[in-house]
Amino acid sequence: MNKKRLLCIVLSFAAVCSLFLVDNSVAWFNMKTGVQLSQDLTIPKMDYEFSGELGSYYADGDAEFIITDENLIVTEDGQNRVISLVNHSGIDTEVRFRIKYPTPDGTATYDPDDESCPLAVTCSADKAWEFENGYYTAEFSPAEDEENGDHFDVIEDIRFIEDDDTFDKDYYLHGGENGAPLSGEVVITFQAKQKDHVDWSDIWTTSTTP
Repeated sequence: MNKKRLLCIVLSFAAVCSLFLVDNSVAWFNMKTGVQLSQDLTIPKMDYEFSGELGSYYADGDAEFIITDENLIVTEDGQNRVISLVNHSGIDTEVRFRIKYPTPDGTATYDPDDESCPLAVTCSADKAWEFENGYYTAEFSPAEDEENGDHFDVIEDIRFIEDDDTFDKDYYLHGGENGAPLSGEVVITFQAKQKDHVDWSDIWTTSTTP
C-alpha cells in the first residue's frame, strides 16, 4: 500500500468520525490537501417538546371516590386541557403513543375497540392518528420552522366513563381478588423514530398523580 493511498484512508476515516464528534455538524475537507472547505452540513435530528399532563383520578386524593366523566388532562393555567406536541425535527418522523391504565387486578392497555375498557380517549384532528397493536401512530414531515416548530394537539380528552355496560365503579373501587381500592397510574408513553427505520425511542411520558 503506497503512502498516498494510506493518507486518503486516514483522512476519510477522520471525516467520518467528525460526523459524531462535532456538535451534529460536519465540515468538508479537500482530500488532497487536508484543508477544510467553507461549506458546513447540519445533520437533521428528531426533536419534540410536549405540554399538558395528567392529574389525579381521585377526587381531592380520596381513594374512595374515582372521578368519572371528567377530563384527566391538566395544564399549568387550567386552560386548553389538551396534550400537545411541537415538532422541531428536521427529518420525516413517526410518533406513536400508548395508554396503560390500572384495573383492580393489575394493568391493561387502552384499546378503543375493547367495549369493557373504562377509559374514553379523544384524539385531536390535527393529525390522522391510526390505532394498531396498542398504539396510536401518526407521520410527521420536517418542521417548516425548526426553531419555533410546528404545533399539533394530540389528545383532547381522556376520562373514566361511568356506564352500566363499561364501568362498574364498585368493582373498580373495591373489586378484584383482594377487594382493595383501585391503585396504580394511568400512563401515556410517547415514542418516535425516523420514518422507515425500525427503532422506536421513548421521548416523553405523563402519568396520573395520587
